[in-house]
Amino acid sequence: TSFVLLPARPGQLAVRACRPAYLRRDTRAMGGAPLFDVDGIFGPAGTQLVLYKEPLKSAGLLAGSTVAYYLLELSGLTYVSLVTTAALVLTLAALMWAAAGNFIKVPGPPVLMTQVDDKAAADLAKALVPHVNAALFLMAKLMSGKHVVLSLKAVGVLWVAAKVGSWFHFNTFLYMAVLLAFTLPKLYVTFQREADEVLAVAGAYCKELYATGDEWLKVNVVAKLAPHAAPPKGAPAASDATATSNGKGAAASTADSKKSS
Repeated sequence: TSFVLLPARPGQLAVRACRPAYLRRDTRAMGGAPLFDVDGIFGPAGTQLVLYKEPLKSAGLLAGSTVAYYLLELSGLTYVSLVTTAALVLTLAALMWAAAGNFIKVPGPPVLMTQVDDKAAADLAKALVPHVNAALFLMAKLMSGKHVVLSLKAVGVLWVAAKVGSWFHFNTFLYMAVLLAFTLPKLYVTFQREADEVLAVAGAYCKELYATGDEWLKVNVVAKLAPHAAPPKGAPAASDATATSNGKGAAASTADSKKSS
């Protein structure tokens, strides 16, 4: 086994086994810019939380999410029963507060009048329209049944999602999303150089694997499932064209023989 000596950090020797060309190329091409923009993903306020810029608030949210998850799992309540029960308790509490205020001369429960701003709602709808249209267009392509490669890819993704979804409840998925949001960004920012190197290698390998699988799918599956393209309107079919060409060839050979005789 051959080895390549790479530049190492001070006081550290980095000796790595020779890798395929695409791995070495992507690793060497790594620059100082991060592969993932945490601020662009979570926004300024979310970045402050997931990067623990305010440790007490971030830790409180994570701990509260953990407690809420375990209480919800142990209680066995569904989201519908939980929301309706909370609304029931709040409505009864407000009613009793208002009724008691008539006897003990205290103001009723404070009511915060909130309304949706027209401009904010229009901006939100305008931002969602391209994504909704893209989803509808994708659904139309899948339902047409004419895009074999896209349909097979969708079947594979949906099958994997169904298998993974059968292992966990929806509450578990939500809690896992919260837990990953409060751990992965912090780890990525802390170990950015190492993480970018690993992600570049993994990404290059996944691209090569995807290209191989896509080529195999087109050759072994799509070529057999995709219907043959119909000839243009007014053009003769393949068999008719072959017969016509054979007839013309026979006529030409007959004419040549007459001339020679």
